[in-house]
Amino acid sequence: MIKRSFRLQLALRLLGMTLLVILLNRGIAVLVLEQSLTTTIQQEIVLGLQQCASKVADREVFYRCYRHIDSKSPSKYLIDTFTVCAGDAADPQSCLALTDGSIAWRRQDDHSPAGAALAFTDYRQSHWLGVRMQVGERSTTVALTQARLRDYLNEMWSVRDAILWMSLPPIILAVLLMSWYVMFWVMKPIHLIENALLELDLDTLDKPISTPPTYQEFEYIVSVYQSQRVRLKESYEKIRNFTANASHELKTPLTILRGSAERFIGSLPAGSTAQVDARAMGEEVERLIDITDKLLLLSRADAHSLVLDRTAWDLSAFLDKLADDAAQFQSTVHIVKHITPGVFWQCDRVLSKQLIHNLYTNASKYNIPKGRIVFALEKRDGDFNLTIENTSARVAADLPKRAFDRFYRGDAAHNREVDGMGLGLSICRKIAALHHGVLEMAVSPASVVTVTLTAPMDASTTRK
Repeated sequence: MIKRSFRLQLALRLLGMTLLVILLNRGIAVLVLEQSLTTTIQQEIVLGLQQCASKVADREVFYRCYRHIDSKSPSKYLIDTFTVCAGDAADPQSCLALTDGSIAWRRQDDHSPAGAALAFTDYRQSHWLGVRMQVGERSTTVALTQARLRDYLNEMWSVRDAILWMSLPPIILAVLLMSWYVMFWVMKPIHLIENALLELDLDTLDKPISTPPTYQEFEYIVSVYQSQRVRLKESYEKIRNFTANASHELKTPLTILRGSAERFIGSLPAGSTAQVDARAMGEEVERLIDITDKLLLLSRADAHSLVLDRTAWDLSAFLDKLADDAAQFQSTVHIVKHITPGVFWQCDRVLSKQLIHNLYTNASKYNIPKGRIVFALEKRDGDFNLTIENTSARVAADLPKRAFDRFYRGDAAHNREVDGMGLGLSICRKIAALHHGVLEMAVSPASVVTVTLTAPMDASTTRK
């Protein structure tokens, strides 16, 4: 299943909301603007009549006076379409429609100047936007048709829509940049928690988040993480203590059982069926003792209670001798060595020998007739690379991923055709980590298994 991008989804939603706001703004403006414009123009006509009514007899003079009242007024763009009913400026045909009694006028004396009376048309009913000012016997009417006002509105909308279409690409770009900016700040504390989770392992369970979140909305998530980390630490400590205690407690009775089994085997007739069965039982007891020893070693390594006795060890000489011995005893396997001389490793010699013997034993046990084992050792920039490569007939698909898991044995895990317990490589990785080294496995398409140990020659320092 293809996972969707959170950043892309946020950008699309912000863009959609922006377009929705633009459309809602236009819809609301359509409903409100006509009424607002009507009121504004009506107020401007009243102001124009108050200041320029004395000049209404001459239309051009009246218009000139009207335009000078407020240069920013919207009605100045419509003045040429005004119907003016007074003196020579009167338009007989249009004025007749305003004065024949078909239009209802409403008085509004409280807004009138001294000595004048104002009346307004019902814009919705009469389709005229008109103001009439009565001063004594003299009446002046200025009106505008509803059709012309709406034409003016449509002209405004066409200009506004053209500007909107021109500004839409910059708006979209701004929304995308805004979504990126928002994602940066939203993801910043999430990345902090993510990095803390990535660093979480058995050795860092007691390490809290180094930088606490600066936003209160993330405090709960961090508190859940901290409590979960503490619970994991406690659970792991219980499991580790149980493994160590169980291994320690089992060792004594198993050792006694081994001694009893050896005495029992010696008391039976040589070569008898009973002696063969007793010997098989003794081997299983020996196997159990080996398991408890390895579990105890792993538990001590997990608890960081192993004390390394570091000395300078000639790793090149040891590998060279191991390869020569293997060549003598492995008649069906070809031994190849590429060992750089003079590689001295500051390490715990006992544990390091156990590591290399485990790797060699695996390479030998899981090899094929007429196969090969390759020993390679090289040094570089204060580190050394030790590689043990072997051919194999059958490699589990998940071997490179799970080879270092405890009790994992791949295809031979249940049929016992190859002796082992699945703890050797786990111990090897622990020993490598104690020496600040890295142990890795790779499998080629030709079923060639390569295990590589990379570590500093001075194990008291940390690898770069």
